Amino acid sequence: TCECSCRDGFSGPRCEVSELSPAYSISGAAKRSWGDLNGIYTRVAGKLCNGKAVYQTSRYGYGPSQIWAASFLFQASGASKWLLGDGEGASSCKNSGYLYNEGLVCDARPDCAGRWRESEGCAWGETWCDAHGLAVREAQCAKVCGEHRTPIANATTCECSCRDGFSGPRCEVSELSPAYSISGAAKRSWGDLNGIYTRVAGKLCNGKPVYQTSAGDYFLFQPTDSTHWMVSDGEDVASCKASGWINTPSNVCGASPEACDGRWQENTGCDSDWCDAPG
Repeated sequence: TCECSCRDGFSGPRCEVSELSPAYSISGAAKRSWGDLNGIYTRVAGKLCNGKAVYQTSRYGYGPSQIWAASFLFQASGASKWLLGDGEGASSCKNSGYLYNEGLVCDARPDCAGRWRESEGCAWGETWCDAHGLAVREAQCAKVCGEHRTPIANATTCECSCRDGFSGPRCEVSELSPAYSISGAAKRSWGDLNGIYTRVAGKLCNGKPVYQTSAGDYFLFQPTDSTHWMVSDGEDVASCKASGWINTPSNVCGASPEACDGRWQENTGCDSDWCDAPG
């Protein structure tokens, strides 16, 4: 028989299988109205599709209720091509997604330069078109972990040791302060939303602390199942309801309210329901 001794990170009976990276970066995908497929994709521990690793973004969080909002890089069952799809497709390894590569020529791994096609930005009448600018590249764990974390050596996944008061799978969550000050909010005839907001002992909304003014009439909190912050009254905060006078857009600064500088909106002094509050 012909027996092979593998090298260069390849394995298999004929050394035809390339060992997959713990993370990949995707760039150049067309923008969608509902989200962005570009970014870092890290390996999902214990999950395989077609015998190969599955990768997931962390853009919308990590909880079970949020997994369907993330994007996934995986190889469909019984196929030789890689796909970018949603959680429903990845959970069943379904041959369906927003981007795919041509297969066979890059079955072993997803970094297939010049081989990708997508379903966005195509000429009229075309369901799929070439994505010449799309790049899928290996991502080093140091890049995945970033400035507030140190990579932990692991052959298959990027694990991060957090520092500087940050936490989370990629150390992206800033430990929240015991108090915040709000300034620059428009004046209301019925009250002033500016001032010091201190943490309410034992009260959480969406797993994060709730803050209130010294008079106890206004609250800073994150509504249930949301990725934005709001300022509202006691009735809304009692049920963690997504209602208030000041808020931030979703998915831009969910980790902490001070990360939302320049992102706040309010509903006073506007020509529409909400307007930017840059001050």
